[in-house]
Amino acid sequence: MAENTGSGGPIFVLGMLQRSGTNFLRDLLAAHPHCQGSDSLAEDHLVHHAELLAQYSGWVGSHWANHADPEEVDRLEADLLQSIGRGLREFIARSVGGVRPVLKTPSVRNVDLFFRLFDDASLLILVRDGRSMVESGMRSFGWDFEEATRNWATAADRIAAFRTAMGDRTRGWRIVRYEDLLTDSNELRDILAAVSLDADLYDFESVQRIPVKGSSSYKRTGGDVHWQPVEPGADFQPLNRWADWSESQHARFNWLAGDQMKALGYELVESAAGGSRPMWNRYRDGSWFARRVRKRLLARVRR
Repeated sequence: MAENTGSGGPIFVLGMLQRSGTNFLRDLLAAHPHCQGSDSLAEDHLVHHAELLAQYSGWVGSHWANHADPEEVDRLEADLLQSIGRGLREFIARSVGGVRPVLKTPSVRNVDLFFRLFDDASLLILVRDGRSMVESGMRSFGWDFEEATRNWATAADRIAAFRTAMGDRTRGWRIVRYEDLLTDSNELRDILAAVSLDADLYDFESVQRIPVKGSSSYKRTGGDVHWQPVEPGADFQPLNRWADWSESQHARFNWLAGDQMKALGYELVESAAGGSRPMWNRYRDGSWFARRVRKRLLARVRR
């Protein structure tokens, strides 16, 4: 078991997209006596926009290039970005408090910059079956099936690239599957060890009663999703959101995101339509790109 001295950097939970379960994982971690979540920073988005900070460091460093060795300039740029990250840590400490602040954002955009900013923080990347996320997003926010599937696949590609870039480094980060949180009794213990939190101090029994927030199963009377805590009932089945999908939906999803699903360890529902109708999928691809071009042109005309 990893030893915890009661200190350490903040814990960031980055979910693939909305509907990945970031509220749930953040609340599980915040139940540890050494951790604290945040109401004011419900979704921090500090990493989501981090490319602006990296650009700033690069722009500033470009003015040093004529006066120092290129390797020294690279080192200074990296140190500048880390210094900005330390400033963000101070901001987090003031805004969240607690020995180990827990932050969450439903986005893995710029995850490749995470440790360039926060070298001593902990990172948990939360993934979820793409079919469940797409279906939940359609029910909750009216997501378009095609766009949501493509967004999920893009997020999965970002995670795969990050995992490759990390190589053999396992310290300070972990990929967490939402399904394992619900079905594997040892998963939470493994997560606590990964972020150096003492499991002996954790009340595992009480977290079995953690309420649900933001579920598509418990929308308001008017049909809107809300984030008020709700005690889940027997009807709460988050693992089979896509149980009623048609064969054509599975075929289209597999075409767009099948490789990414397999890379994350999920099994597909193989569809005869997908394997025998490649022209149908290519036609759908063409229609999708045509709609995107038309949408961009209309937006340009309006501007």
